[in-house]
Amino acid sequence: MPNENPRYPAPAWRRTIWLILWFGLLSGTSYWLWHHYFANPMHFPLNSIRITGQFTYLKQTPVERELSKHIVGSGFFSVDLSTLHQHVIALPWVAAASIRRVWPDALDIQITEQIPLARWQHNKPAQWVNATGEIFRPHHQLALKLPVLIGAAEQVPTMMALYQQIQPAIADLGIRIQQLQLNTLGEWQLDFQQGLTLMLGRRQPLQRWRDFTHIYPQLTGKPRRIDMRYEQGFALQGAQDTN
Repeated sequence: MPNENPRYPAPAWRRTIWLILWFGLLSGTSYWLWHHYFANPMHFPLNSIRITGQFTYLKQTPVERELSKHIVGSGFFSVDLSTLHQHVIALPWVAAASIRRVWPDALDIQITEQIPLARWQHNKPAQWVNATGEIFRPHHQLALKLPVLIGAAEQVPTMMALYQQIQPAIADLGIRIQQLQLNTLGEWQLDFQQGLTLMLGRRQPLQRWRDFTHIYPQLTGKPRRIDMRYEQGFALQGAQDTN
């Protein structure tokens, strides 16, 4: 005989209601566990903060002070790492930072310090330029004797790129850069502490710099100005023979 009580699948609306009830129950349980257990500093406190990095200008005490203001009342799970990161990188001399939780009760903070390679303009208070061409200004000023970059703010990465390319040859030539300028016409000019001005012009400044490094050691005088903007040579001004 056929089955008198066949089992039919539950209607779709009934399955939907059960799914909603289960989802609500799971969500409510998760919410309660988070806010009343995991996010509770009493259950998962923060007991240590480790700050690592190589510091020359940055002091660790201000970093610790800034961190302490934003983790008061927070636990291992409840501390807001994104907000904490924003406050850390806003500190003077901080170039970059990474923050991670270390089980069971610590934060590990790795900081990369700003390394000034040049001064930007002659502004006071002083502004500095790092290797990536970023301009930054710390709260406390330092008397750093670094070359000065002069130009438009949007040209800073381009200027810093050329500066780093020509820097390795400076020591071998026995000269030191005092100022690197890129004017509104796109012309490059270098002024050295020895009283020499070098004109590189607009086109192929790096190649003209290389040409300069070849001819400069052969000069018997001390020119005040060398113009490398000529296609087939260069011009000297104020050369004094030292022989």
